[in-house]
Amino acid sequence: MSQLPPNLDLLSLPSSAALFSSDPTLHHSPHPTPNPNSTPKSTPNPSDHPPKSTSKSPIPNYTLPQIRLIHTALLSHSASADSRLRTRVGGAYRELLGTADTIVSMRREAEGLVVALGGMGARCGSGVVRGKVGSLRGFVKGDGGGGESRGDRLVLAARLYVLGRLLVKSLADTSGTNTSEKDSNNSSSRVDTARKALEGVHRARLARSIDAVLRSGSDKAMKRGDVLRALEAYSLATSSGARDVLAHLLRVRAKAISDALELEQEEESDDEDTKTPTKTATHPRNPDDVLRALGLYTKTLLDVQTLVPSRLADALLALKQTRLLDDAALRQMEGLRLDIYQRWCGDAIQFFTPFLRHDDLSGEQARAMLFGWAKGSEVVLQGLEKTLASGGAMAEFAGLVDLRTRVLRLWIAEGGRVHGVDSSEMLDRLRDAFNKHMRRVLEAKVAKLRLVGSEVAAALDAGVTDRHRALWDVSSLDTDLSQTVNTTGTGSSSGSGSAAALFTQDVIARLHGRSDAASKAIARYRAWFHVIDDVSRVVEQLRRQRWDDADADGDEIEDETTIEARQRLLSRDDPQALSAYLDRLLRDAFKRLDEQLTALWRAHAATGDDDNSKTRKNGPIAMYLLRILRDIRARLPDFDSNSSSTSPSSSSPPTFGLTAVPSLHAALADTVLDKPLTEFIHVALARTTVVGRALWEAPHTKTGTGTGSEGEKGENQKTRELPTSPSPGVFRFLRDLVREMGDAGGDLWSPSAVGVLRGRLGGRVAGGWMGVLGELNEKEKERNNTPSTEKTEKETKDAEPETKTQTQKQNQDLLVQWLLDIHYLRLFLGPEETTQNLEQAVFQASQLDAASRTRLAKAARDYFKRTSLLFALLV
Repeated sequence: MSQLPPNLDLLSLPSSAALFSSDPTLHHSPHPTPNPNSTPKSTPNPSDHPPKSTSKSPIPNYTLPQIRLIHTALLSHSASADSRLRTRVGGAYRELLGTADTIVSMRREAEGLVVALGGMGARCGSGVVRGKVGSLRGFVKGDGGGGESRGDRLVLAARLYVLGRLLVKSLADTSGTNTSEKDSNNSSSRVDTARKALEGVHRARLARSIDAVLRSGSDKAMKRGDVLRALEAYSLATSSGARDVLAHLLRVRAKAISDALELEQEEESDDEDTKTPTKTATHPRNPDDVLRALGLYTKTLLDVQTLVPSRLADALLALKQTRLLDDAALRQMEGLRLDIYQRWCGDAIQFFTPFLRHDDLSGEQARAMLFGWAKGSEVVLQGLEKTLASGGAMAEFAGLVDLRTRVLRLWIAEGGRVHGVDSSEMLDRLRDAFNKHMRRVLEAKVAKLRLVGSEVAAALDAGVTDRHRALWDVSSLDTDLSQTVNTTGTGSSSGSGSAAALFTQDVIARLHGRSDAASKAIARYRAWFHVIDDVSRVVEQLRRQRWDDADADGDEIEDETTIEARQRLLSRDDPQALSAYLDRLLRDAFKRLDEQLTALWRAHAATGDDDNSKTRKNGPIAMYLLRILRDIRARLPDFDSNSSSTSPSSSSPPTFGLTAVPSLHAALADTVLDKPLTEFIHVALARTTVVGRALWEAPHTKTGTGTGSEGEKGENQKTRELPTSPSPGVFRFLRDLVREMGDAGGDLWSPSAVGVLRGRLGGRVAGGWMGVLGELNEKEKERNNTPSTEKTEKETKDAEPETKTQTQKQNQDLLVQWLLDIHYLRLFLGPEETTQNLEQAVFQASQLDAASRTRLAKAARDYFKRTSLLFALLV
């Protein structure tokens, strides 16, 4: 049987192609096992073996049986490898299935945990805990669950106190019957201790509990009968009749009102000697104290009318009809065990019945006591006035109006239900208190306008009326507009802002000429204006309020006449009076500010003979004041034109600042005109030659067709050459003037300011030009009257006519150019009389005809149309 070749290892074959490879090393084991017993071979010598042949090695030859065996072995090896791989993959798949099941179960458990934690969190929420705390508080106080109210517990405590007092008295009476002196002393000391504990501790606590219920003044306590039961407890504990009980109620309520309105309140602890101050005179008072005091005042009036005379008397009578030990609540107390110990009590205790005077108070007496107590409304009004004067929220008009609304609504809702008391009188006194304080608040708010004048005065005294920066100043162009910068202390309303917003504000400030000094005064005025604007809105809110008693009961609905009268009083008369008072205060404040600014201008304006120094000093001050007046007048408050306080002399809006504006505009115009006008008169008008004489246009003449006299007549109809544009000196003067106006600030040049500038410019230009014209005429006369020097007859005859003619021609051309310049300037300055006289004088001196004058006027108008936009500030 054939066998596999001995030198063939199927496991070490890299591939089936290696079976037929010519490389013999692929057919043997790559790592033969060395023989430890064999000796190491010596290094082979190359000369011992001949070199190998370069021809290819022969391919191994296998027999057919060997090939079949090799094929069978390969198939078996492949099947074994496949089986092992299937086993490993199956095991890994089972492990993956187990992992997936584990993940699914973990997810299910996690979802259950989330649901459980969510439920726990919901049960621990603040709202749930707050509700449980409230329920627990109600349970502890006895307000929930049980059927026994606080008043019932007070009556029970009063019965216990009376029982204790009877027991102490009984023990004191029986202590003297002891046989031994020692036992008698011990009994007396125990009785004294019990009496002190009863009178010092238990009675005081009972009195505080009763007073706490009486001074609460809540509707809930009254409806449940706690107030009546507390009065029963007081009567039972003190053996007081109905009259004394009512007096105690009024006394407790008066004390509660006084405590609510005290500037310094003290909270009493269980120990009466321990008091804790809760308010000091330096802190503003709480406006809610006024509402609480007024509520107690009205509730007392209503409670007394409800209790007296029937309900209180019936309750006291019911106390007299039952013996003390027969009370059901007292017998149910387990600690007393009256079912056992009652028989050990004496007859004085067993048959004790409270003796109370339930009929000692008639209706007239109760009404007299109530009306006498009602006169104590002065306490409420005094407390209201103290609260209003305490500052804090009462110094703000919005908080003041809110308190007024709440107080008046409370009195309208509660005071109208009190029978026998005129609620309108108290309403008028409350209104009067609020109106007086609102006037004081208005006075304080409006008076702060003087701070604007103080800011201006400080700036003028410090000399910081600095010139504003130019609109195109490049100093702020390198600002990073994406940054957020801190604006605290820079007058901004917020602590931080974007650099882009600040850059925009800076550009707007430059456009309107607001320097740092002007911005401070304007910011002060704007802050004041916002306050006054808020006050005006609140006053307008008063006009829209409705004062009908929406909370009144169905059987106590007021008639329409009363509602309309109250509505007219509170929503028309009071707001109208406040608006008129505010209008009068504003007019007086602006009048004082106007007088202050005018006085500052007069005080700081320079006077003297030196016009240059006066102009240099007055100009910046005038610019500063003009900007202040402009921004103030741009945002004046709304004045009431229908106000009765408006006098015939006062206008609406008022003429604030208008008295000083003409002088300020005059100082501004002098400052702007000083440099350009001086240069124009001393440089441009000093030239005796015409620049651009060669550019004058020759007239278009018609050719004469006749001869003799007709030809001469055609020659006479010719007109001379005339200029078509103003001189460079006039153009330079206008350019310098507009530049000076722009440097002063384009925001200053209102129509009235430009009008003042034109008027002063026309007068000064005409005066200077007339002077130069007079000098020119004087030189001409001197030249004509000056005798010629001795020269040769030939030189005199040749030179004198030529020089005289040339000089006259130059002067004539100069006058013609001047006439065009004057026409051109008058288009900017307007039809002033001074410039008109100047034009007439130059025209007469130029010896031009009317047609030439018309041509010059037309040329000036044409040039004005082309160049007027260059000097737009003057147009």
